[in-house]
Amino acid sequence: MKDQVTSIEQPLRLVDGKFMLGDIKPEIGNPKQIALLQKIERERTQREKDANDGRLDVYIHVEDIKYKVVCEFRCICGNKIQERGINYTDVWEELEYPVYEDGPIICNKCHREYEIDGLHAKLIKR
Repeated sequence: MKDQVTSIEQPLRLVDGKFMLGDIKPEIGNPKQIALLQKIERERTQREKDANDGRLDVYIHVEDIKYKVVCEFRCICGNKIQERGINYTDVWEELEYPVYEDGPIICNKCHREYEIDGLHAKLIKR
């Protein structure tokens, strides 16, 4: 009895070309099956019409964006430091405020180490 109650709550659907209603397979000739097939056919016909008219909706998004980040500042000793890193994202909005994520930066003149936090460099004490 519980299976019948569960099947009433779940809509009729096609799964791998077979009619499914919950966990119970409905019988052939069921009016719900016919209605479902008609609905699927109407949707398919509409998609075909839209495609022929050049109006079939598509979903376009970005993913796996690879971008270069350049971090520049002057060391305490006056040396100009410029380091590059490569970042990855799936959200293009992150490109507006890039973050340097490649670890500490070391001045090649005085060997001071800096940690980059957002838009600031902090000297790492030894």
